[in-house]
Amino acid sequence: MKSIIIDDEILNIKNLEWYISENFPDLELLNSFTNIQRASDFITKNCIDLIFLDIQMPLGSGFDCLEMFPERSFQVIFVTAFEEYALKAIKAGATDYILKPILKSELITAVEKAKKIHQQNNQFKKSAKICLQNAEGKYFIDPEEILYIQGIDNISKVFLTGNRKIILSKSLKYFEENLQYQFFRIHKSFIVNIQECKKIDAAQLLLSLSNGVKLPISRRNFKSFKEKLPAVL
Repeated sequence: MKSIIIDDEILNIKNLEWYISENFPDLELLNSFTNIQRASDFITKNCIDLIFLDIQMPLGSGFDCLEMFPERSFQVIFVTAFEEYALKAIKAGATDYILKPILKSELITAVEKAKKIHQQNNQFKKSAKICLQNAEGKYFIDPEEILYIQGIDNISKVFLTGNRKIILSKSLKYFEENLQYQFFRIHKSFIVNIQECKKIDAAQLLLSLSNGVKLPISRRNFKSFKEKLPAVL
């Protein structure tokens, strides 16, 4: 699970980072932020599974942050010193609510709950076909058939096995939210099926797929993409 921390106090961030590194090796902490503006920009550009979110902050509250994302593909665990916001947090769709100072047992319970929800969602996405529609009709596609997706503005080209291709009016953000299992955005213009990746050229930042196609990898995404791949690549 890819996670971030949003808290205006550096000491609280460092404390939570330590808890995560010591107790949850399967959580990938992508970044930490001290204000919701920078955090929201990061969330918009990246696929996040879990946010550890403070409530009262000088430049906007945790609830203000959530209001920027009325349709959310990520879970939220509130980590706050204020007990009185618990009901509001639940109504906002939070997975859990932890009071500071953090108790290890409460953090473990909250994260395990989030992991269980994440696994259930991914299992559904793994088995379910997706419906792609354009002017020619509807296509029910197994995600395993997708090799990669190229996005240009709000148009996406979905490249499939068997030398097939579907062009439709969807942004890459749509596919990021609906193809989380085994897919990764390697570049602003490309999402790939990790199972189809064959070779990485680190010097030229190029990825070779099983069908021989070579795609660019952005420097920004290279490290996190490499970590997601099998060690043989």
